Amino acid sequence: LPAQPPAPAAPAHSPSSPSAQNAAYDSMEADWRASLQIERQLTVARKALAASLARVSSLNRDLNADERRNADNRDNADWQDARRWLRDVAARLSRYIRDYDIGFTSAAGQRNVFEATFKQFVEPRQPFDGVEQMQRDFETYRKTLQTLMHNMQSAQSAAERDGEQRAQRVLARIHARARTARTERS
Repeated sequence: LPAQPPAPAAPAHSPSSPSAQNAAYDSMEADWRASLQIERQLTVARKALAASLARVSSLNRDLNADERRNADNRDNADWQDARRWLRDVAARLSRYIRDYDIGFTSAAGQRNVFEATFKQFVEPRQPFDGVEQMQRDFETYRKTLQTLMHNMQSAQSAAERDGEQRAQRVLARIHARARTARTERS
């Protein structure tokens, strides 16, 4: 059987009245400007996540000889539990760094399409087919950025609370025990 030609696309409709079209352009411009502001915040958040990932990765280690010698069974079990938390938060941090770097909001995703549309059509207020859909797309892009920002902030908080602080508490307890042992030997 011969291949069927694709069905003709439905014609794109522009808002009918000039005021509706202006409102659509104003909405897209507001969403784009808000998106640019969120992108700046995301850049800062990405750097913070990378720093947290480095700290978490450096904490996820075996106990050194002095720490092993002074750790009891509870300390060893707590350290293994802390390391599980460190691995979990490291995976979460890596995920959101990757989402930022190569996700929908990056140049590898759809960001360049929005920037080009804004510069070519929205900013100069040039009419084009599909204004209503593009307006929804700009809003979705802004919301996607907001969601990513929220997720990055949550991952940062979790890394500090569930990873770093938990590991630091266990290490502090082991180090205190080591100090006590050294003082008793002196």
